[in-house]
Amino acid sequence: YDFTRHRKVLDLGGGVGEYLVPILDRYPQLEGTLFELPSVTGVAKDALAANPVGSRINIVAGDLFEDAIPEDHDALILANVVHYFDHARNLELLRRIRERVLAGARVLLVDFWTNPQHTEPLFAALVAGEFLTSVGGDVFSEEEAKGWFRETGWEYLQTIPLEGPISLVVGEAI
Repeated sequence: YDFTRHRKVLDLGGGVGEYLVPILDRYPQLEGTLFELPSVTGVAKDALAANPVGSRINIVAGDLFEDAIPEDHDALILANVVHYFDHARNLELLRRIRERVLAGARVLLVDFWTNPQHTEPLFAALVAGEFLTSVGGDVFSEEEAKGWFRETGWEYLQTIPLEGPISLVVGEAI
């Protein structure tokens, strides 16, 4: 994904910055915000303290469903997050995010996307059981993501295959 059009990227549930750090390293014009549970932010601060791009990352503690999602970002990343939740919870999350951004902002969903029957790719279909039993989540199809976008104020733009069994599904706030 080309981040040259963006100025501020928000990584929601971004752990210790596994996605945010390489993005900021490649795109020096970007500022970043890492939004993560309070139990993780201390670890993230320690991990980012010695990183050259760490000074361009604002770390905010919060819960995706309980706390205000930081505003004023034009790119929002949900990497390996939607598989933690069921269909209804993902709709709620995308609505909450849409309320905090201006038209034209992009949401980037990085996850294990399947075909409509949830049978391919095989790895994604197999990890669905793991997600269900460990966190109550699931894997979803690209078509389901497009439906979420329609229901929550986003327009589907594209899907970009990434390395391994994951892809990036991109939506834009309308």
